[in-house]
Amino acid sequence: MSKWAKRVLSVLLACVLVGGAVPIGIINVAAEFTTTPMVAAGGAHSLALKSNGTVWAWGSNYRGELGDGNDGPSTIHRTPIQALSLSGITAIAAGGSHSLALKSDGTVWAWGDNDYGQLGRGFSSGGGWGFTTPEQVTALSDVIAIAGGRTHSLALKSNGTVWAWGDNLIGQLGDGTTIDRCTAVQVLGLSGVKAIAAGSHSLALKNDGTVWEWGGKYTRPVQILSLGNVIAIAAGLGHYIALKNDGTVWAWGMNGDGQLGDRTTTNRDTPVQTLNLINVTAIAAGSFSSIALKSNGTVWAWGNNNSGQLGDGTTTNRTTAVQVLNLSDAIAITNTSGHSLALNSDGTVRAWGNNSSGQLGDNSFTDHYTPAQVVGENNVGYFYAYGDVPPPAVLENKLISFDTETNNIKASVPIGFSDNLFNVGASFYKHELALAGSVLSAAAYDKKYIKSGLEELLFDHVEQVNYETDGSGNQVAYSFGVRTCIHKQTML
Repeated sequence: MSKWAKRVLSVLLACVLVGGAVPIGIINVAAEFTTTPMVAAGGAHSLALKSNGTVWAWGSNYRGELGDGNDGPSTIHRTPIQALSLSGITAIAAGGSHSLALKSDGTVWAWGDNDYGQLGRGFSSGGGWGFTTPEQVTALSDVIAIAGGRTHSLALKSNGTVWAWGDNLIGQLGDGTTIDRCTAVQVLGLSGVKAIAAGSHSLALKNDGTVWEWGGKYTRPVQILSLGNVIAIAAGLGHYIALKNDGTVWAWGMNGDGQLGDRTTTNRDTPVQTLNLINVTAIAAGSFSSIALKSNGTVWAWGNNNSGQLGDGTTTNRTTAVQVLNLSDAIAITNTSGHSLALNSDGTVRAWGNNSSGQLGDNSFTDHYTPAQVVGENNVGYFYAYGDVPPPAVLENKLISFDTETNNIKASVPIGFSDNLFNVGASFYKHELALAGSVLSAAAYDKKYIKSGLEELLFDHVEQVNYETDGSGNQVAYSFGVRTCIHKQTML
């Protein structure tokens, strides 16, 4: 395949997550090192950073982008695996088919595709094929932030300068040329930068709230005029979004699928406000779609929806923001060419959209038009970002059945667990709870504890209650449709 064909077929975007809520209540993390968990989405793979500084990956591994020492189409992983030889990581980023990690010592590590030198270590032996395990980016230190573009990479140093390497066909490295670079070069004329983003082009956010762009028309940074007071940025495949300090979102660039969110499909050379959005705390940009996180934990999306990446239960493109279904406590988001991820406050991860390479992490290849739960390693339990110990059991959309003969409620269990015991780390949860009286409405069970022996079960939100009549003619509940229920741990 020609180099140009590879450029055309490479569909990705990566975004920088700036701001958003900070997770609280880290549970029993064994490792001394702790960091803020985050998620990142590549072209057909996904990454997650745990609070213990380890990196986990799932999805396509054709170019070694999962970092487990393997590559090729037969090495796809539909559930998370740990990237090798990485510890003390403070940030992650994903490119089209490559991955990046930032260590607490300020060094950058990269793995996956290296066709254009985007791993920053020169070209791999035998051509552009990359590295299947993380390798340190050459001659780069004191880094505080990273971003992965479609086929290039960016780093922000502690002195406020920006460095770039990889594909430079349209000047996205910002060094005034269109020469690919296999080691980091400094982006010209930039200082006082506090955040970076990379898609097909590159963006930088300065301390003064101004935004600078390069790539395409410009081989060195130019300021985006009429845009100030910005606190976060994201870059897609030809469109760009910015979050202002008043919680509003602004966008410019390509708009053929409505990815600017201004109720049109008209391309914009200057920023326009994305409609129907206030109180936003974080943003992300996919190839032709965009998403935003609000202060109340809800996620909103707009633009291309061919694979269900907007999470509204359809595959209909949207020119204004629509709410992602079944998400209400997200703290971080990311978006790419066909799928999206959200990190919840309880440390679990949701994914939706294209799943042709297992990038949703639910142990399937089925696309999901609403968020699906990322499962744990080897399909055991749920993936959990707060170190090695999972949270109290969280069941999503599970049926809680009532046995009228024994007056017991039995909760169904997630994939990967037995019917009787829910194995969470070193603890076990039994799934039979005594019913605390009859009910006449679902609301009667919201935020109510039902106790049985050594265990308590909190129904956080009951969607539906079904009833039958007991021997005395009383209406009693026999099954519940539950959105979330949390088992309070008691050791058996």
